[in-house]
Amino acid sequence: MKFIENNLVFDFDSSLSIKYDEAKYYKEKFQTISDEDISAVDFITIKDNIGYIIEVKDYRNPNTEFIHYKKLIPILIKKILSTLSSIIPMKINAENRVERDLAKKFSKIDKLIIICHIELPPKISRQEMAFFRRDKLELELKRKLSPIYNNLYVVSTLSNVTLPWKVEDKLQV
Repeated sequence: MKFIENNLVFDFDSSLSIKYDEAKYYKEKFQTISDEDISAVDFITIKDNIGYIIEVKDYRNPNTEFIHYKKLIPILIKKILSTLSSIIPMKINAENRVERDLAKKFSKIDKLIIICHIELPPKISRQEMAFFRRDKLELELKRKLSPIYNNLYVVSTLSNVTLPWKVEDKLQV
């Protein structure tokens, strides 16, 4: 299944994949719970009984505000926690069969991996690089999320991390 997020094409080799922040249950039901902003990750996928939740940030887009990694941490945590807290209700209440089935299977996974896919501009100043450190972001997210899970990776199209999907950069094609 292929999904586009910003200028990236995610090609999941699993049919158990959805663009979560556009899922009918999430948008029409779960997001209406609170007047405060509830947000979700971009994708959920399952492969070999491992559940992946994936958030994508592409700072190469001129319309994307470059956020200091320390300010990005609470945003990512909120998305991750909102997503995780919505899966059980989705399993029970989603009207869309694909969403309901994915939530049922996700609630039975053996392992959870959180992926923050972040693309930085090709030319980045030293000052901007000081504002954005993938290594510090990953370390701090693992520390803060350790009570629920620390199997978390911050990746990009240039990373050496092997994942069960492909990401193609539309800007390079």
